[in-house]
Amino acid sequence: MIGRTRWRFRSVTSTQDIAFQLASMGARSGTVVRADYQSAGRGRLGRTWEVPADTSLTFSILLRPDVPLHQLGSLSIETAHALCTVLIAAGARNVALKWPNDVLVDGRKVSGILLQTRSMPDAVAVIGIGVNVNTPLESLPATATSLAAVLDHAIDPADMLDQIITVLDSMWTTWRPIISRNRIAELDQKLWLNGRQATLLDADREIAGTILGVAPDGALRMLVDDREISVHAGEITRGPRPTDVEMLP
Repeated sequence: MIGRTRWRFRSVTSTQDIAFQLASMGARSGTVVRADYQSAGRGRLGRTWEVPADTSLTFSILLRPDVPLHQLGSLSIETAHALCTVLIAAGARNVALKWPNDVLVDGRKVSGILLQTRSMPDAVAVIGIGVNVNTPLESLPATATSLAAVLDHAIDPADMLDQIITVLDSMWTTWRPIISRNRIAELDQKLWLNGRQATLLDADREIAGTILGVAPDGALRMLVDDREISVHAGEITRGPRPTDVEMLP
């Protein structure tokens, strides 16, 4: 059960680091590690992630999956979808998934997810989640926003955490490596730029094409040069270009 055991720290380097340390000491699956401030928070592709203390919700969830680590590809997008559910229930509109693991409101990032896995020697997965809850807009890049700004009122981080954990626990209880058709339809409905042209950066190459939706294993389906491909890693760097202004993610 996610959230039965919870740790809270005033300041840490990264909740991911603490979660893996706890895993090495035998912590149970579902353990949640929350921090009011991270001095070395991490995002995807090795980026740092830092916001003022007490303005965001930053936590990690330790999981002990019963499937091989290479079958966890769909867990990031499923986690992002669960977060969308919580934000919509809180009153946010125009909520979208940016593949593979970001949540946008009105086209601006409000939450990011980082999935890391290790063999210790048993399979361990840690999902790091950051939500801009009450973060001042002046502390965020122009491509990001916060729930407080979107909803026009302050958010109780503890209450938001409880809501997220409840939804994630339900998701994890029924999660399978292969996404069902019904869930794929839900993901595709919320998928940012679905059916539109986009450019995706995968390692050192750019892939330009039309986004077709989410594959059963969590990959991104794209139409490139009249051929459908599945992309398993990468980042959408830009969407379709207006006449003289480039659209940023």
